[in-house]
Amino acid sequence: MEQNPPSKQLDPIVIKYDKAESLVSSLFSLIICSILIVITLWLNWPTWLIPIYILLLILITCIDYFILPALRLRSIRYEVHASYLEIMKGIFFKNREIIPIERIQHVKIAEGPLSRMYDVRDIKVYTAGTSHDIPLLLTEEAIALHDQIFNQIKEVDSDV
Repeated sequence: MEQNPPSKQLDPIVIKYDKAESLVSSLFSLIICSILIVITLWLNWPTWLIPIYILLLILITCIDYFILPALRLRSIRYEVHASYLEIMKGIFFKNREIIPIERIQHVKIAEGPLSRMYDVRDIKVYTAGTSHDIPLLLTEEAIALHDQIFNQIKEVDSDV
């Protein structure tokens, strides 16, 4: 196994999807913030808490929209080798997963309504004990990777 990071990186187009996903999650944060404001007023808590709720909402939304998508784009890498699949993820704490091809039992392409709209998919790789994912792949890339892993699984002659 090489010490170099995996060579395949995400396409920069997926940042649009990641930003849209952060806006959707910001809507949920806005709902929670609104509920906190109502509870604060209803239970006569100190009103100085309300600006704190709003500032936290704005700060979290800005970080999630402007900073994290670019960091995620640079941090996710993957590569399919002859005998194993290598996945590296993590913005602050790097996580490098090496999955032997012979251990892979199932490969799946995952999608949701928002990901279909932006033509982005996730690959889910299942082994006997756990699952691993490669997020934010363009559809063509996800299909090609799925087929490549599936073909390598078929070639393995193992008793596992």
